[in-house]
Amino acid sequence: MEHKEVRMGYWNNIPNLHEQKYRNSSSVKKDLIEVPSEYTVIVVSYMGGEGIPTFVPFDKSDKEFREQVDHLTLKGRQVLLDLGGAQENIELQAGQEGTLAKEIMRLVDIYGFSGICLNLEQYTIEAGDNQTVIPAALKMVKDHYRNEGQDFLIALAPKFSYLREGSNYLPYLSSLEGYYDLVCTQVNTRNGDGLWIDELSKLLTLTNDEETQGDYIYYMLESLINGERGYTRISHDKLVVGLPDINDHSQGNFIHPSAVFKVAKRLQQNGIFIRGFSTSSIDWDAGSLDKPSYFYESTSANE
Repeated sequence: MEHKEVRMGYWNNIPNLHEQKYRNSSSVKKDLIEVPSEYTVIVVSYMGGEGIPTFVPFDKSDKEFREQVDHLTLKGRQVLLDLGGAQENIELQAGQEGTLAKEIMRLVDIYGFSGICLNLEQYTIEAGDNQTVIPAALKMVKDHYRNEGQDFLIALAPKFSYLREGSNYLPYLSSLEGYYDLVCTQVNTRNGDGLWIDELSKLLTLTNDEETQGDYIYYMLESLINGERGYTRISHDKLVVGLPDINDHSQGNFIHPSAVFKVAKRLQQNGIFIRGFSTSSIDWDAGSLDKPSYFYESTSANE
């Protein structure tokens, strides 16, 4: 995979999402072809369900959805299918590797996806035989397309805390070594993701303070790139940082756009380079808080 800058976002394939509210805020449902061009990688959520997970567009025919995916692909953008998600209790058993691989390839053939984003959380990380079945299936799929001379992108989307040494998530990284293209670590401090920095004699978290937020993101990325402070090492050319986007949707973890600008500049000044940034929801990023519209403010913050 060519190492181009990544601006990644999650597009929700959820009926009536625009009618949902969080703290008086609401999202806006956009067709795939309406997603702003700043998003170079679009992840369609979700592939899930009981048994072998699958995917069906909720408001388009297969033909209509494929046309929109192809439209974006022709413009050099990538559309991935999200496997998992917070609401999907995927539990696979040994022997289902081939069946899962075939289902992924069937969905790729129907809808034209460029790859898969593995988005497992909490229970699903260790459920059943997921830790062996899912990596094995993804490797089968990638090998299949490699043999046909095609790229198949594999992205992993672990929360920052999942990348600690000894975490039950790390078997996915080790099993898919040499196969995954991106690791989009999700920043979230609600589950104890604070980071102790000896140099500062301070525990950093996502407070509302812009300077502290900048320090937190900077040292988080430094810890992953160098494999220090108790975290596993992630190659800088595969690392994408997923940031809470809209204040009213991010459950108190909103990051000031100016903090992101400063972090990007600080990384460059210290010779630290990453693949890019991600927002957690394209739909909410286009939404509003009782008016006016957010108008993709988090995407603009990543300019």
